[in-house]
Amino acid sequence: MRADRRGASSGGSLMTKRLSGRLRLAVAATALLAQSCATAPPEEQAQLTRQQAVEKDRAGPQLLAYADGVHSKANERDLGIASLDVSVNVRGDIAETTVTVAFENPTANILEGQFALNMTRGAVVTGYALDINGTLIDGVLESKYKAAEAYQRRVNVRIDPGLAEVDYSDRFETRIYPIPANGSRIIRLRMVSPFDPKEGYALPLTIAEKVKRFKLTLDGETKVTALPQGLASSGRVIEAENVSLKGPLRLAASDRASPMLVSQHPGAERFFDLVAPAPRATAAQRGALHIFWDRSVSRTDDELAAEASLAQQVAERRGARRVVVTLFDSGKAETIDVATEQLASRLNAVRYRGGTSYMTLSGVTVAKGASCLMFSDGRVTIDDRANFRPPCTVTAITSGPESDAAWLTDIADRSGGAFA
Repeated sequence: MRADRRGASSGGSLMTKRLSGRLRLAVAATALLAQSCATAPPEEQAQLTRQQAVEKDRAGPQLLAYADGVHSKANERDLGIASLDVSVNVRGDIAETTVTVAFENPTANILEGQFALNMTRGAVVTGYALDINGTLIDGVLESKYKAAEAYQRRVNVRIDPGLAEVDYSDRFETRIYPIPANGSRIIRLRMVSPFDPKEGYALPLTIAEKVKRFKLTLDGETKVTALPQGLASSGRVIEAENVSLKGPLRLAASDRASPMLVSQHPGAERFFDLVAPAPRATAAQRGALHIFWDRSVSRTDDELAAEASLAQQVAERRGARRVVVTLFDSGKAETIDVATEQLASRLNAVRYRGGTSYMTLSGVTVAKGASCLMFSDGRVTIDDRANFRPPCTVTAITSGPESDAAWLTDIADRSGGAFA
């Protein structure tokens, strides 16, 4: 199992970044069935909606500090948040979030600060900046180990560095040194994340310690469905002082007056976003169904039973009597023919082994006109995946907590399919 991670540095600022996201299978089921199946009865559509379980609240920002950067219980010190500014801009199915935090050191020691934030699901970090002499300096990408080495090297020569990392669970962490005695430092994090009209947006903001100044700014096609406890006001700009926050910020999509949204990029390019029901395939248009099922060991912490159930639902709604399934790992690819009513049980009985290799799929034959589903975490452990090309139009699906959603999206897009 390998987790590709990236880091960044600019001036004194370093960042680690990964492109990933996490699928909720209930959402995938709704999307897939709407795209590929005949119209379901109203009661079944209602059941699909009920399957979209609400995600449990995750912990909010966490803050630690150590005197002189020495990590020990004896050297732990208090570090306060002087200000926390959160700005969310929603355009179509994308939410851009900017979090600016000012840390305050009330002690007589020079501190190293450690700040962690659970980001919105599927978020990609697009910017990290640290203030140097009062000016925010943006970070640049470096590998994980080079970034950590550069951070320590700058600490040793007393250059102000910041190191940030993002893991596959959408958690952002940063280390900042030095935070001067009785002084402060500022960081700015920018991220973009998918904004599903049905699922909405959730940013964990539980902070036990009081924030001296808090500001929330909302822009675009969104409305507040829940505010963290501690915020009494409402509107597009919400401000508070000396506040303790509990719970997430939750947003939902505003009702559109028109199914088309036109956005303009800062570079003057225009983008169009259309929202309309997908056309239903007729019985004559629905071809065979081919499933690629990753059986590598890295998949054992995925929601495999839910994935198997989803696969059978798709096959049943397509009216398929039999489904071709290719099981693959780093050792080989094995193709079997399965009756639709036995599909979930057959997938639940799969034995997981070996690493992940997509090159074992190079010789697999797919029937002409077949639709393909790929259940995988997208994380290669054996060979280079750069030259892999799906043999058909693929809908890529994953439920793993450490899946490489960016790569799965890329291969699905290149095949003419989609990442659910």
